[in-house]
Amino acid sequence: MASKGSTLGTNEYLNVDDYLQSANGRYKAALQADGNFVLSRGNATLWQSGTGQGPGAYFALMQDDGNFAVYLGTPQQPGNWVWGSESVRGPGNYVLALQDDGNLILSQRVPIWNSTEPDEQT
Repeated sequence: MASKGSTLGTNEYLNVDDYLQSANGRYKAALQADGNFVLSRGNATLWQSGTGQGPGAYFALMQDDGNFAVYLGTPQQPGNWVWGSESVRGPGNYVLALQDDGNLILSQRVPIWNSTEPDEQT
């Protein structure tokens, strides 16, 4: 597994087994080998995308339209979309950040999606 720090910026991605880790080291958000994106503290799952489809090539991309998405394939050869935060806002600079309280926040100057209330977009 490779840590990508606590944030993912526009057009940055996670490959299988890559993860974000909160600055305090207590929380991880990892892309698993089955395509499920999971937020955890130790062995406890706090939130997940629910996209486990079995072994394969997957990547998770912070898109330049504001959507954080999991895809089949690789960044060089993307396949089908598997899951997304459904936070499309248009072209811009976005950041997905794993905070020290365990909340995963997607923002563009202000929060637009979070793992605590993914259906409550602002």
